[in-house]
Amino acid sequence: MRLNASGGKVWGAPEVKSMETEALWNATKEKYQAQFNFIKDMRIRQKRNIFLILRQCEEVTPDTFLPLYGLHCGEFACFQILAEHSRKESKTEAASCTAR
Repeated sequence: MRLNASGGKVWGAPEVKSMETEALWNATKEKYQAQFNFIKDMRIRQKRNIFLILRQCEEVTPDTFLPLYGLHCGEFACFQILAEHSRKESKTEAASCTAR
């Protein structure tokens, strides 16, 4: 069982049965963190290019691969939403700090 620092169970984490499972869990976590950081740091021009590609394709699914960026459309959509949300939160916090 995965436990957090206070000894409670980590919800959503799989039961660790072996070192192999633990390694796969960590590799998957690192992959998604890297993808999130990649999309968060993309330039507006790159994001607009992806949206242009998606509009021009006739049959786009979440599994459509974007080889230039090394992402699937579903991954891009998910992490773009998360990155945009975190960017808006940080701007709101910065604005409230400067208003003081």
